[in-house]
Amino acid sequence: DLSDPSMKLSDDINIAIRSMETNLKFQEMRVTQLREQFTGNPA
Repeated sequence: DLSDPSMKLSDDINIAIRSMETNLKFQEMRVTQLREQFTGNPA
């Protein structure tokens, strides 16, 4: 039942977690790029 508030909350939490995971992946990529720039060798 889509009108169930707990289902809606669960969806919101799943979306939030997914977006946090995506942000973390981008941050890791960025950190790796910066590390390569500063050290001159790939991590």
